Amino acid sequence: MRAIIAESNIAVVPILPSIFDEMATLEFLKRLEAIKSVRKQKKRVMLVANRYRADRSASRRLEEFLVTEGLLLTARIPSARFIPTWRATAPPSSTVTTRPRSSSSKPGCRLCAPSKRPRPMAS
Repeated sequence: MRAIIAESNIAVVPILPSIFDEMATLEFLKRLEAIKSVRKQKKRVMLVANRYRADRSASRRLEEFLVTEGLLLTARIPSARFIPTWRATAPPSSTVTTRPRSSSSKPGCRLCAPSKRPRPMAS
């Protein structure tokens, strides 16, 4: 691990909102802290929350856990079931919304979901 840190500028550490991952990440961060360049803040360590959903209790518990440990999240990546989509009237950089991923969407193309139009009623 020391060799990898020596070659890098930033260490990105993913963390899931789960008690098991919280404890494992804390142990991993202690090992990183033992490396002199990390301890002297010459190398940055960035925590990234994966499968993060603000409306879930596990995500709120993760936030509380990090606060009590004096740690900050650099980014929050939402659950894979929610993908970003952009409104057609605004540029992509200004407005982001989310929608559930359709189970019938094409494999390998997470942004391509078939439109669900109502079928005409028979008369």
